[in-house]
Amino acid sequence: MSSPVLDAPCPKSGLPANVQSFLTTCPRRPKTGVHTWLFATALRLHRAQVDKKEIAQLLEAASANCGRVLTPQEIPDAIANSERILTEPGAGGMAESRPWIPK
Repeated sequence: MSSPVLDAPCPKSGLPANVQSFLTTCPRRPKTGVHTWLFATALRLHRAQVDKKEIAQLLEAASANCGRVLTPQEIPDAIANSERILTEPGAGGMAESRPWIPK
């Protein structure tokens, strides 16, 4: 369930507060999970109707101090794969889940 407070745009960025907050949560080494975080963050930004160029800029800035060098394709792949989840039927996500049927 969404909260009107969390979904309200931040005056500074225009992004919903929950998305703005999530941008500050990139894992830092020695933790792992930067790749997954890029995808999850790109998905949130797509849902906030941010254009792809700005998503790339936001991801690059937010992951700048993650403790490792990102591969050249990590951000573009996160943007493309998260967009696919939202736009292609049957691409994955919760819409793809099926009930478990025991054998």
